[in-house]
Amino acid sequence: MEVPVGPQTNREAHTIERLTQQSLDSLTPEERLRVCSAVCFYMVLEAEMGHTDGEMEDVTDFLAAMGLDSEDGTSPVRIENGDISRPALSRAIRERYPDFGVASWQYREPGQVAEDDIEGMIAAGYIETEDEIDLFTDVGQVTDLKGIIGLGFTPIVTVAPGFAENRQRHAVVVDGWSDGKVHIVDPNARNDADIFSEEDFLAGIAEGSAVTVIFPKAA
Repeated sequence: MEVPVGPQTNREAHTIERLTQQSLDSLTPEERLRVCSAVCFYMVLEAEMGHTDGEMEDVTDFLAAMGLDSEDGTSPVRIENGDISRPALSRAIRERYPDFGVASWQYREPGQVAEDDIEGMIAAGYIETEDEIDLFTDVGQVTDLKGIIGLGFTPIVTVAPGFAENRQRHAVVVDGWSDGKVHIVDPNARNDADIFSEEDFLAGIAEGSAVTVIFPKAA
């Protein structure tokens, strides 16, 4: 498989435009607390759309399509660990944006080896299409988080309570990693910090964190 290239590649400046949960007027205050993953998905998709000369829809329309707009009386999709289910979001993304793949797997520390139940991951919705399975086996299984960013992807990861100003498990976008510093984009308006040391960032990754990559499918 030819590894897809994300928006990070060959760019000097970070291009993820920050969007905060607190700015989402179409959601109730309680719902805003739960949509960090959805907001991270939106930010990365928007950057990918720009990289492929596409145009991303408004965030309100995106949230409604994901089943997250309280104005029509719906409630958020399945909650896991206080956040929106990533498999549920991934399925919705695949249906609405068929030109993009979404692959998620469990974070592993550098050098850590784990046996992955690929059939179980497919059944759960973490990976589904051939492109996503290939990305996981070619990249996710053999590359640490820093290496994934070096390949041009912009991963979404889960950080533990206490990371920066976050009070619970929380999703952030990792937008760069160089010279011992990690650049993140946090959808929580309480946390304006965006640069962390490698040590502090790695220590802040939540136990059992998922790594999610959104990428344009090969033409």
